[in-house]
Amino acid sequence: MKTEEMEKENNKEQNIMRIFISKQSEAALGEILEQVNMGFEAGRVTRSDVANHVLLQFRRELSDERIQQIRSQHFDVVTQMESLLKKIKAGEKVPQAVLDAISGSYVGLNIPSKKAKKTLNIESIKDRHIESEAA
Repeated sequence: MKTEEMEKENNKEQNIMRIFISKQSEAALGEILEQVNMGFEAGRVTRSDVANHVLLQFRRELSDERIQQIRSQHFDVVTQMESLLKKIKAGEKVPQAVLDAISGSYVGLNIPSKKAKKTLNIESIKDRHIESEAA
């Protein structure tokens, strides 16, 4: 193999990355590819072309709202708790509400959100029905 061919091969390998997608995403990619190529007689678009276009377009249109949506779909309580534990051990500031919730759930200091209702008994009822002679 010539040096020039080896350079081209190395460049191709450096510019290509593999990712794994779900079956649902694969089906969507196939549908998009079919629509793009339907009636397109001036060339041929590949799955990689479509995937690259979609990702680059998504990056340009990425918003804080979209970032939050993605994060909420992948939120994991255990990972969050491990992160908080690391911060606490390192002496970093953790929101007081989080510390209160943790303390309350484990130590029993949790203040009930509603006042407990007192039970009704006969002594607490002041207007008792007294039979009158007229009735």
